[in-house]
Amino acid sequence: EFLSSYSDPKATHNCFAWRLADGTTRSSGDGEPSGTAGPPILAAIERARMHGVVVLVHRFFGGVKLGTGGLVRAYGGVASRCLESATRTELTSLESLVCRFEPGDTGPVFAALAAFGPEAPNSTDLLETGSLCVEVQVPAHVVPSLTHGLKRATGGRVELLRKGAG
Repeated sequence: EFLSSYSDPKATHNCFAWRLADGTTRSSGDGEPSGTAGPPILAAIERARMHGVVVLVHRFFGGVKLGTGGLVRAYGGVASRCLESATRTELTSLESLVCRFEPGDTGPVFAALAAFGPEAPNSTDLLETGSLCVEVQVPAHVVPSLTHGLKRATGGRVELLRKGAG
């Protein structure tokens, strides 16, 4: 969708590379000689140590043939300069958790949750069993500590599940 929105139909070539947060990569030279456009753009992304990024370079043929070395330097150089000036945002991977507990444990559960900084739950659901259920999102790296804190705060009575796990 991004490439469709930002590619220039008047450009001779719309070359790109991306690296997703999970490390998945893709590049395209859009008809340039093999290895002269997409791979140098991807190499610039890798040198910048960035994830969750896409670089799209438009080239308009101006009548001068650059040769393969010139294309590699042009695409890689433009990508590198763009990435150097890009605003970096560190993203934290969040995990959705469902917390089930008895009404008597509401205070300790919410106190333990607050200590780990999740977004406030939108609602607390009352289950048919009489238990309460809240969904929270927390940074993935705190899940083990949060689990331990909730178990300690409730004497092991709380049930913490990854969303979709039951």
